[in-house]
Amino acid sequence: MMGLGACNSSDDSNESNAPSVQQPSTKQEISGTAAAGAPIVGKVTVKDAKGVQKTVDIAADGKYSVDVSGMTAPFVFHAYGKVGGRDVSLVSAATSEDINKTINITPFTDLIVANIAGQAAVKYFDSPQFDKLTTDELNLAKTALTNRLLPILKDLNIADGFDLLRSAFKADHSGFDAVMDAVQVSVDENTNKALIKDMINQTQIEDDLTSKVDNSILPSPVVPLAGATSDLQAISAQLQAFTALFAQGIPSVASLSPFFLGDGSFLHEGIDLTTFLEVELLNPTNKGLVLSSPVIVKRISDNELNIRVQIADQSGWTDSDEWIFKKEGNLWKIKGNQSPVEQDMESVNVRTVAGMYGNNETIYARKLESWVGYAPNTVAYIQISGPGLTSPVLMARQTNNWVGWGFVKSDNSIDPTTWLSECGEQAYLSPCVNFSQVGNNAVYTFQPLNSNKQTILTSYTKTLERPPVSNADAKTNAEKWFANVVKTTPQNYLTIQNGTNIAVEIMKPTDSRYHYSSINYGVNDEVIQVDGLAADGKTANVTWSGGTPSSRPFINVWSYGEYGRAFVTLTGH
Repeated sequence: MMGLGACNSSDDSNESNAPSVQQPSTKQEISGTAAAGAPIVGKVTVKDAKGVQKTVDIAADGKYSVDVSGMTAPFVFHAYGKVGGRDVSLVSAATSEDINKTINITPFTDLIVANIAGQAAVKYFDSPQFDKLTTDELNLAKTALTNRLLPILKDLNIADGFDLLRSAFKADHSGFDAVMDAVQVSVDENTNKALIKDMINQTQIEDDLTSKVDNSILPSPVVPLAGATSDLQAISAQLQAFTALFAQGIPSVASLSPFFLGDGSFLHEGIDLTTFLEVELLNPTNKGLVLSSPVIVKRISDNELNIRVQIADQSGWTDSDEWIFKKEGNLWKIKGNQSPVEQDMESVNVRTVAGMYGNNETIYARKLESWVGYAPNTVAYIQISGPGLTSPVLMARQTNNWVGWGFVKSDNSIDPTTWLSECGEQAYLSPCVNFSQVGNNAVYTFQPLNSNKQTILTSYTKTLERPPVSNADAKTNAEKWFANVVKTTPQNYLTIQNGTNIAVEIMKPTDSRYHYSSINYGVNDEVIQVDGLAADGKTANVTWSGGTPSSRPFINVWSYGEYGRAFVTLTGH
């Protein structure tokens, strides 16, 4: 459990026309719950009218408390971290009247602030205009949002007087927290529009953040929400029981099997239940595995839910995966994600350092990674459709390239990469992606095809949380977001022989929210991947296999940041 307490403060000046109120010398606090269905695993930063900031940890139950003694109201709050293994970044606000009271930080408080600001709340937090933050404005925006959510609130029996901003609640999938299990908010920072979606009934409304008159109301649920949220509580209990089996070691197949459907319908990334249990779960490194924070992605039927689950291990690594749960009797059992292919999709910002591949200067580019792992032998092509693609894009299986798959060009040749380039920067005749048409939580559909390009197996989808950041932002924040190579030993790659240890010293990203992941070291199709770092915390050790490299080896240095974005430095030995 994370402890509570101030970690950080600064006295950066941020002058404004705020109706500021200096707090008295006695201790003053603001506390509340930071959650989005499940507690946010992360931190809260508060910024006052003079730009002074403090940062505190969020407790395991989503509670936070920050001492604002000596700070100047009004305040904006930024909660950032993970829910269900995915990054979240939510904002809230308070005035002097809220001192020593409750201020929550949720997707709904984020919308309240966004509607006051007329823009995405996270952008407003960076450069707040505090004159907009008055009690009257907060109450008006809160009331407007409450009215838009009223059918949902009534369906879940939320009390009429519940205050989205100030009423205390527990992040335990009950009461008001159940509303956030059933309703998803997605804000597009580029269009300044938000979608408010009933995840159970698949209905939604749009919220134009720049408009004070849009007031459409989320439709009354056809399928009652209470059942789905109680189902989520039951699934959460199942995950706790599942996790307990890994607390002291690796459980047996017999003890794990009752958590999974045993009727032969289990399928996950193309593998069956027996393989999943023996290969994926019985690995000794899974000791201490924790599954938690279930989030509803979609209601398939009364007895099936698509759930996103947070996965963590003892090292601190955290990720998420989508699993379908099916109700069998009174128990919810895991059915896998039902995808016939192991595939991933992510945003990639690439930095190619000067001197690599003929570049005279460091170059930044944006890519859409479509990585394919296991695919049945009958799958020769995968067709991709979705935002930013003017027509479906084909990937083809390759046997003569280390990446395994590539994009089909318009002349039917293959571009041997799983990185789809931004339009205008792609290789000759290669397909491309227009990132200006890719918003938040973009959904892409994948259809496996045989060698005759005929449909086989079932289609599946992947969600891209965010497009890559702009090249300008990547360049400005290069040291914060990208890892790099400090030095390589031996210095001369021509001295490398079979079995030589190559020590690659890594400079990690300076922003604590971005972490180093791995390197690829190689020449042509001879590539070695090294995950993590040695005990010194700075060296990636590569054991070379083969003769002396015939040309300068490349080193691709991977780091990851918010919303699953990858930041890759392309450099060389």
